[in-house]
Amino acid sequence: MASAVGVLWVTFLAIFCPFCVAEYGKRNLTLFHVNPIRYTGISNMNLADVQGDAFFTMRSIGLPKLCRNKSEDWHVCDNPEAAGNDRVITKAIVEVENKFDPYSTCNICVNGSAPSSNPPAPCTIGEYVCTCYVKGTDLRKICNETLVGREDVNSSHGHIIPGFPSFFTWQANLAYRLGGFWYSTTSAGKDRSWRLAEESRRVNASCLGDLIMKKIRNRFPNPNLNPTLTLTRHPNPNLTLTLTL
Repeated sequence: MASAVGVLWVTFLAIFCPFCVAEYGKRNLTLFHVNPIRYTGISNMNLADVQGDAFFTMRSIGLPKLCRNKSEDWHVCDNPEAAGNDRVITKAIVEVENKFDPYSTCNICVNGSAPSSNPPAPCTIGEYVCTCYVKGTDLRKICNETLVGREDVNSSHGHIIPGFPSFFTWQANLAYRLGGFWYSTTSAGKDRSWRLAEESRRVNASCLGDLIMKKIRNRFPNPNLNPTLTLTRHPNPNLTLTLTL
């Protein structure tokens, strides 16, 4: 009886309020995740759509410029997902509730404190840990960890930060060009707000990186010239940056 009532209710909504079903129902997302090959699944991890993953991958190409002589503790320089020869890219079909919470940064614990946590939160080295935050604040207590987190890459990374290294200006241009979304799937939301429906492919991340670099080198065949990536479509053209690789 209960199931019959449920079917009638969904049918009613589909006829008289179709946007209600779209807004609060479930849907499948095709997402991608980058991490060391020894990790499996997507629990307590971050994923991205095609554009969001392209941003993550392209941004990683510029990390050597930021991290070569880093004077500050940039977490991204120590992120095993952003650098390393053992990384793979996983394609996943994820069934999600069409209702999202603020994005959580989910990273591998490398020094005993959760990356991006403020104040520092303890974690187990080698395990994934998620922190929901806004820069300069700690929102772990008010985030609903049972929901999938979502972040607009352009909104979160497409801004110039005065006084920061030039890498971040290039990053802002990159976010403006690519956009996309990042998602967080916490363990508390597994089988509640999200379910891994399928893992269809894993490829070596260095393969994609090498392919990108090959295309860049093909545009700059003269070995005596340093190839550059120039992104010029940021809303403020005066802040355009050329990144030398």
